[in-house]
Amino acid sequence: MALREKVGELSRTKAQQEEELNAQIRVGEQLRRDLEALTKTYGEVKTRADEVTEQLAARDRQLERAQERRRRVVGQFLEHRLRGRGIVALRAEKPIPVES
Repeated sequence: MALREKVGELSRTKAQQEEELNAQIRVGEQLRRDLEALTKTYGEVKTRADEVTEQLAARDRQLERAQERRRRVVGQFLEHRLRGRGIVALRAEKPIPVES
């Protein structure tokens, strides 16, 4: 009877080990699917982040150009007003002579 009990115990141990192995295989497959999904999502997010970074850089350049245009226009406006009042221009390159 001891041999039968031993065979029965070994069969139960084997069945339990097979069940654990199958469970680990299922977990491994699920982790693989999760990793694939995360990798895909990461690629999509990285692509979108690169696009947004490019858009931000383009807007920064537009803002810089607009600010430079504004400085030029304001400078020209002030220079025009000063000329109209007979005041020497603020620019050092070409002073406007003041008429006496």
